[in-house]
Amino acid sequence: MGELIRIKPQEWRVLKAIPEALSIKCITEKTGLPEYTVSRQLERLRQKFKISFQPAYRKMKLIPLAVIIHPVSDNPPPFTVADRHLFGPTGEYELITAIPPERDVDTYLSLLPGNPLYIITGYEQIFWRPDKAELTLYVEKEKTIIPKLARVKERVKVWSEKKIDVKPVPSEKIDELDLLIIKEKQKYAFEKLRKISRHTGISHQLLSYHFRKHVIKLWAGNRIGVFLNAKLVPFRIYVLEGDFAPAVARTLVELPYFHSSLIDENRAIVLAQPLCSLQPRLYKLFREFNVRLPFGELIMELRLEKTIPDYTQFFQDGKWIIPVEEYLRTRRRDRR
Repeated sequence: MGELIRIKPQEWRVLKAIPEALSIKCITEKTGLPEYTVSRQLERLRQKFKISFQPAYRKMKLIPLAVIIHPVSDNPPPFTVADRHLFGPTGEYELITAIPPERDVDTYLSLLPGNPLYIITGYEQIFWRPDKAELTLYVEKEKTIIPKLARVKERVKVWSEKKIDVKPVPSEKIDELDLLIIKEKQKYAFEKLRKISRHTGISHQLLSYHFRKHVIKLWAGNRIGVFLNAKLVPFRIYVLEGDFAPAVARTLVELPYFHSSLIDENRAIVLAQPLCSLQPRLYKLFREFNVRLPFGELIMELRLEKTIPDYTQFFQDGKWIIPVEEYLRTRRRDRR
């Protein structure tokens, strides 16, 4: 159990309130803890965990993608947020994750330095939430979280009733100020607008107006990254395929240390750090629901680097722009 993360009871109360809280005051109201205590706990928690504002990308006319290609040396195109090296039983791969404009997905894919071997379109993007993860149990005596495995099959059957909505969703009006606030909030969900004002020189009153009128409509909750020591428990990627793949992915992300998933029609990708003791149960679950792993189990290289998109760089006159020619020129220059 030495690899597990320890979470004190009061920390757990605060963690459970974070996903649906826009402010420290909201957490105070949900937990009944004094505001000073909540502030102190948040400062401690942000030293251990990543706490970030999660945008509803499709309302911004963007869509998450995960693309597997053969390893290449070229830098990936604009709107890429991570480039990770994977090792698996069938070879080595690069996993490119991106958030391109939904209308320009084909353009983005055409700019990749290698031919896509596999594409998952994130019509649905989910992440582990301590307030809604029905397969996560907090053990106060041990100060840790453990999986509730007895209900896994039940949850798969519940999630199988939910259908994937591939239709475009209604978008919200956004501008550069909204995108700037989102970028700063993705660094830390409870970053104060006054601090952003001091940092950017934009008035606090103007930022507050944009936050209330626009940014809140683009909020999909706060995301908490509870990551284990990757030297002890490496990150694994599960590419799932089959009729029950979406339901199985949704179920897995209710387990502790199963961090996030992008869900497509009849396929999904899951980022996780499963403990060794869980592995046999995982593969039994895959067999029972006829879920295939076309790449087997993939191990991620130790580094876990992710870039918060500089949204304003590719947003002009109310539209998203992929700078195709600029990217191609840079790629040609780098190859010399």
